[in-house]
Amino acid sequence: MEVIDYEEEIVKEREKDTKEIVTLVNNLKEIVTEISGQVYEQGEKLDQIEDNVNIVNENAKKANEELEEVLIETKARRKQYIIYSKYKIIY
Repeated sequence: MEVIDYEEEIVKEREKDTKEIVTLVNNLKEIVTEISGQVYEQGEKLDQIEDNVNIVNENAKKANEELEEVLIETKARRKQYIIYSKYKIIY
């Protein structure tokens, strides 16, 4: 009888340990699922940031082009003004 009781005790202990392992694995699965969701969300945020950076870059290029055009126009107007002023002084 002692051998049977001992074996039953070992079986119960193994069942208990197995249940604990199953619980730990399920907890680990939940953690991995949560982390996976967070990684996905962060990936989406990084994609949005990258899109915004590209938009800002394009806007900056356009702004530089417009500033160059304004600079060229301003220089041309100055030249016209100087020529007009000299012409007016002469005549």
